[in-house]
Amino acid sequence: MIKHNNIDSRIRGEIVDLVEEIDFGVIKASNGELLYFYIGNFTDPNLGLDDLSLGDIIVCDRQVQQSDGRLAAINCELLELRGYLIDYLRENILRAPLKVELFDEFCENVREYVDYLGKKSIDIEDFKGVHARVKEAQTVMDMKLLRPELTFCKSKYRDNKLVMEFLEMVDEVIKNIEPAEGNSPEVKSFKMFADILYSYISAI
Repeated sequence: MIKHNNIDSRIRGEIVDLVEEIDFGVIKASNGELLYFYIGNFTDPNLGLDDLSLGDIIVCDRQVQQSDGRLAAINCELLELRGYLIDYLRENILRAPLKVELFDEFCENVREYVDYLGKKSIDIEDFKGVHARVKEAQTVMDMKLLRPELTFCKSKYRDNKLVMEFLEMVDEVIKNIEPAEGNSPEVKSFKMFADILYSYISAI
């Protein structure tokens, strides 16, 4: 990565404004700061402004402009794979963790999605509480009782599109757990997913 003066650590943000006439846009960072960019600030030289949309998640460096003190987003990258990973997790959380032939691929995709969520996107204490509840769950009903707790989490992260997308996916997966007696394979699979997720979140 190219080094510049006055750059903080890489951050994530959401595109909140696009001005096509001048190839200009504004990113709202996870800490609430507004950073401006031109399409030339992206690392992909083939990317055009028409490839971007409001709400897209961007990872970038933050630079204070010496000329006017404004905050610029540079070395920008569009997180294009998040949709694929959400779909993958939605389809595999309730089956892949218990299948040895799918386990390694599943872990890699969970790790990659955690990287997309980023260190500052989610409070580890929030996830620690949910993880503890998942560990205690013994039945399908125990698991479904987690849905109100996820609703509370969603109210906290309603301004963070990436985390909201993730929480809504998890809520949908729990909703789709089939009724069964005792600690069903789907409950076991979800609990294993929660352990894997917690390990990767704790490591970043």
